[in-house]
Amino acid sequence: MIRINLLPIREEARQRDLKQQLMLLILVIIAEMLALSMWYASVADVLGGRESELRIEERKTAELQREAGTLDKLKKEEEKLRAKAEVVEIIDKLRADPARVMMQLARNIPNRVWLTGMSFYPIGQPLGLRDPVVKGGERISMDMLPKLAEPIFAIGVQGYAMGPSDVTDFAKNMRGSSLFDHIEFGEVKEVLYKEAQIPVQSFSLFARVAGWRPAEIDRSGKKRGKK
Repeated sequence: MIRINLLPIREEARQRDLKQQLMLLILVIIAEMLALSMWYASVADVLGGRESELRIEERKTAELQREAGTLDKLKKEEEKLRAKAEVVEIIDKLRADPARVMMQLARNIPNRVWLTGMSFYPIGQPLGLRDPVVKGGERISMDMLPKLAEPIFAIGVQGYAMGPSDVTDFAKNMRGSSLFDHIEFGEVKEVLYKEAQIPVQSFSLFARVAGWRPAEIDRSGKKRGKK
Protein backbone atom coordinates (compact mmCIF):
# COMPACT_ATOMS: atom_id res chain seq x y z
CA MET A 1 0.00 0.00 0.00
CA ILE A 2 1.30 3.40 -1.03
CA ARG A 3 1.56 5.99 1.71
CA ILE A 4 0.88 9.67 0.84
CA ASN A 5 2.43 12.41 2.95
CA LEU A 6 -0.35 14.96 3.56
CA LEU A 7 1.64 17.25 5.84
CA PRO A 8 2.76 19.63 3.09
CA ILE A 9 -0.80 19.95 1.85
CA ARG A 10 -2.12 20.61 5.36
CA GLU A 11 0.64 23.11 6.01
CA GLU A 12 -0.17 24.88 2.76
CA ALA A 13 -3.87 25.01 3.70
CA ARG A 14 -3.02 26.32 7.14
CA GLN A 15 -0.79 29.02 5.65
CA ARG A 16 -3.56 29.95 3.22
CA ASP A 17 -6.06 30.21 6.10
CA LEU A 18 -3.64 32.39 8.06
CA LYS A 19 -3.18 34.67 5.06
CA GLN A 20 -6.92 34.96 4.61
CA GLN A 21 -7.44 35.72 8.29
CA LEU A 22 -4.61 38.27 8.18
CA MET A 23 -6.11 39.93 5.10
CA LEU A 24 -9.51 39.97 6.77
CA LEU A 25 -7.99 41.55 9.87
CA ILE A 26 -6.24 44.16 7.76
CA LEU A 27 -9.48 44.90 5.92
CA VAL A 28 -11.33 45.25 9.23
CA ILE A 29 -8.64 47.57 10.57
CA ILE A 30 -8.72 49.63 7.38
CA ALA A 31 -12.52 49.81 7.53
CA GLU A 32 -12.39 50.93 11.16
CA MET A 33 -9.76 53.54 10.35
CA LEU A 34 -11.89 54.82 7.48
CA ALA A 35 -14.94 54.92 9.72
CA LEU A 36 -12.97 56.71 12.43
CA SER A 37 -11.54 59.20 9.94
CA MET A 38 -15.01 59.89 8.56
CA TRP A 39 -16.37 60.31 12.09
CA TYR A 40 -13.46 62.58 13.00
CA ALA A 41 -14.01 64.66 9.87
CA SER A 42 -17.71 64.97 10.72
CA VAL A 43 -16.97 65.91 14.30
CA ALA A 44 -14.31 68.37 13.12
CA ASP A 45 -16.83 69.99 10.79
CA VAL A 46 -19.38 70.28 13.62
CA LEU A 47 -16.71 71.58 16.00
CA GLY A 48 -15.54 74.08 13.40
CA GLY A 49 -19.10 75.28 12.94
CA ARG A 50 -19.56 75.60 16.69
CA GLU A 51 -16.25 77.47 17.04
CA SER A 52 -17.30 79.81 14.22
CA GLU A 53 -20.64 80.42 15.96
CA LEU A 54 -18.77 80.94 19.24
CA ARG A 55 -16.50 83.55 17.65
CA ILE A 56 -19.54 85.30 16.18
CA GLU A 57 -21.26 85.30 19.59
CA GLU A 58 -18.08 86.53 21.26
CA ARG A 59 -17.89 89.42 18.79
CA LYS A 60 -21.56 90.18 19.43
CA THR A 61 -20.95 90.01 23.19
CA ALA A 62 -17.95 92.33 22.91
CA GLU A 63 -20.02 94.78 20.85
CA LEU A 64 -22.84 94.61 23.38
CA GLN A 65 -20.38 95.16 26.21
CA ARG A 66 -18.96 98.19 24.41
CA GLU A 67 -22.47 99.47 23.82
CA ALA A 68 -23.36 98.79 27.46
CA GLY A 69 -20.23 100.65 28.56
CA THR A 70 -21.12 103.53 26.27
CA LEU A 71 -24.68 103.49 27.61
CA ASP A 72 -23.40 103.56 31.20
CA LYS A 73 -21.14 106.50 30.32
CA LEU A 74 -24.05 108.27 28.67
CA LYS A 75 -26.23 107.64 31.73
CA LYS A 76 -23.52 109.01 34.02
CA GLU A 77 -23.08 112.04 31.79
CA GLU A 78 -26.85 112.50 31.78
CA GLU A 79 -26.93 112.36 35.58
CA LYS A 80 -24.13 114.93 35.76
CA LEU A 81 -25.94 117.19 33.30
CA ARG A 82 -29.20 116.82 35.23
CA ALA A 83 -27.40 117.72 38.47
CA LYS A 84 -25.80 120.75 36.82
CA ALA A 85 -29.12 121.78 35.29
CA GLU A 86 -30.74 121.47 38.71
CA VAL A 87 -28.05 123.67 40.25
CA VAL A 88 -28.50 126.25 37.48
CA GLU A 89 -32.27 126.18 37.97
CA ILE A 90 -31.88 126.68 41.70
CA ILE A 91 -29.43 129.53 41.16
CA ASP A 92 -32.01 131.16 38.91
CA LYS A 93 -34.60 130.71 41.64
CA LEU A 94 -32.27 132.33 44.17
CA ARG A 95 -32.33 135.64 42.30
CA ALA A 96 -34.07 137.50 45.06
CA ASP A 97 -34.45 141.27 45.23
CA PRO A 98 -32.01 142.48 47.93
CA ALA A 99 -32.69 146.12 46.96
CA ARG A 100 -36.34 145.76 48.04
CA VAL A 101 -35.22 144.25 51.35
CA MET A 102 -32.65 146.99 51.96
CA MET A 103 -35.17 149.72 51.13
CA GLN A 104 -37.68 148.30 53.60
CA LEU A 105 -34.94 147.92 56.19
CA ALA A 106 -33.83 151.54 55.71
CA ARG A 107 -37.40 152.77 56.26
CA ASN A 108 -37.57 150.98 59.60
CA ILE A 109 -34.28 152.17 61.12
CA PRO A 110 -34.84 154.81 63.83
CA ASN A 111 -32.71 157.93 63.83
CA ARG A 112 -30.71 156.88 66.87
CA VAL A 113 -29.79 153.46 65.39
CA TRP A 114 -27.05 152.75 62.85
CA LEU A 115 -26.05 149.46 61.26
CA THR A 116 -22.54 148.11 60.83
CA GLY A 117 -23.31 144.90 58.96
CA MET A 118 -26.05 143.07 57.10
CA SER A 119 -26.36 139.65 55.46
CA PHE A 120 -29.13 138.21 53.24
CA TYR A 121 -29.25 134.41 53.01
CA PRO A 122 -31.50 131.32 52.52
CA ILE A 123 -32.41 129.28 55.60
CA GLY A 124 -33.40 125.64 55.91
CA GLN A 125 -36.42 126.01 58.17
CA PRO A 126 -38.78 128.84 59.11
CA LEU A 127 -37.22 129.39 62.55
CA GLY A 128 -33.60 128.70 61.58
CA LEU A 129 -32.85 132.38 61.15
CA ARG A 130 -29.28 132.06 62.38
CA ASP A 131 -28.45 128.96 60.31
CA PRO A 132 -27.89 129.82 56.62
CA VAL A 133 -28.09 126.96 54.15
CA VAL A 134 -25.31 128.58 52.13
CA LYS A 135 -23.24 131.61 53.05
CA GLY A 136 -21.82 134.20 50.72
CA GLY A 137 -18.94 132.81 48.67
CA GLU A 138 -19.72 129.16 49.48
CA ARG A 139 -20.15 126.62 46.70
CA ILE A 140 -23.50 124.86 46.44
CA SER A 141 -23.18 121.16 47.24
CA MET A 142 -25.62 118.39 46.33
CA ASP A 143 -26.92 118.00 49.90
CA MET A 144 -27.98 121.67 49.85
CA LEU A 145 -30.23 121.25 46.80
CA PRO A 146 -33.39 119.99 48.59
CA LYS A 147 -33.30 122.98 50.96
CA LEU A 148 -32.59 125.43 48.17
CA ALA A 149 -35.36 124.15 45.89
CA GLU A 150 -37.97 126.17 47.81
CA PRO A 151 -35.84 128.47 49.99
CA ILE A 152 -36.90 130.75 52.81
CA PHE A 153 -34.84 133.91 53.14
CA ALA A 154 -33.73 135.83 56.21
CA ILE A 155 -31.56 138.80 57.01
CA GLY A 156 -29.17 139.34 59.85
CA VAL A 157 -28.10 142.84 60.91
CA GLN A 158 -25.58 144.14 63.42
CA GLY A 159 -25.37 147.66 64.69
CA TYR A 160 -25.49 150.15 67.56
CA ALA A 161 -28.28 152.13 69.22
CA MET A 162 -28.06 155.07 71.56
CA GLY A 163 -30.25 153.36 74.15
CA PRO A 164 -32.36 150.25 74.86
CA SER A 165 -35.54 152.03 73.78
CA ASP A 166 -34.03 152.67 70.35
CA VAL A 167 -33.32 148.96 69.93
CA THR A 168 -36.93 148.22 70.95
CA ASP A 169 -38.26 150.80 68.50
CA PHE A 170 -36.24 149.22 65.70
CA ALA A 171 -37.68 145.78 66.49
CA LYS A 172 -41.23 147.21 66.60
CA ASN A 173 -40.76 148.86 63.22
CA MET A 174 -39.49 145.59 61.73
CA ARG A 175 -42.47 143.68 63.15
CA GLY A 176 -44.82 146.27 61.67
CA SER A 177 -43.35 145.84 58.19
CA SER A 178 -45.22 143.66 55.73
CA LEU A 179 -41.93 142.35 54.36
CA PHE A 180 -40.84 140.60 57.57
CA ASP A 181 -42.97 138.11 59.49
CA HIS A 182 -40.64 136.91 62.27
CA ILE A 183 -38.07 138.86 64.29
CA GLU A 184 -35.43 137.54 66.69
CA PHE A 185 -32.85 139.39 68.73
CA GLY A 186 -29.34 138.09 68.99
CA GLU A 187 -26.92 139.48 71.55
CA VAL A 188 -27.80 142.88 73.01
CA LYS A 189 -25.30 144.50 75.35
CA GLU A 190 -23.99 147.88 76.40
CA VAL A 191 -20.53 148.73 75.11
CA LEU A 192 -18.31 151.79 74.89
CA TYR A 193 -18.41 153.30 71.42
CA LYS A 194 -14.70 154.06 70.84
CA GLU A 195 -15.12 156.82 68.28
CA ALA A 196 -17.19 158.98 70.66
CA GLN A 197 -16.30 157.40 74.00
CA ILE A 198 -19.96 157.03 74.95
CA PRO A 199 -21.94 154.00 76.10
CA VAL A 200 -24.20 152.54 73.40
CA GLN A 201 -26.24 149.38 72.87
CA SER A 202 -24.57 146.82 70.60
CA PHE A 203 -27.12 144.45 69.09
CA SER A 204 -27.77 141.86 66.42
CA LEU A 205 -31.20 141.20 64.96
CA PHE A 206 -32.55 138.50 62.61
CA ALA A 207 -35.69 138.72 60.48
CA ARG A 208 -37.46 136.29 58.15
CA VAL A 209 -38.57 137.60 54.77
CA ALA A 210 -42.33 137.08 54.55
CA GLY A 211 -43.92 135.22 51.67
CA TRP A 212 -40.82 135.23 49.52
CA ARG A 213 -41.07 133.15 46.35
CA PRO A 214 -38.31 132.39 43.86
CA ALA A 215 -38.11 134.81 40.96
CA GLU A 216 -39.77 133.25 37.92
CA ILE A 217 -38.01 133.75 34.61
CA ASP A 218 -40.25 133.97 31.54
CA ARG A 219 -39.16 133.11 28.03
CA SER A 220 -38.01 136.64 27.33
CA GLY A 221 -35.61 136.39 30.27
CA LYS A 222 -37.43 138.97 32.38
CA LYS A 223 -38.32 138.46 36.02
CA ARG A 224 -41.92 138.02 37.00
CA GLY A 225 -43.51 138.44 40.40
CA LYS A 226 -41.81 137.10 43.53
CA LYS A 227 -44.88 136.88 45.76
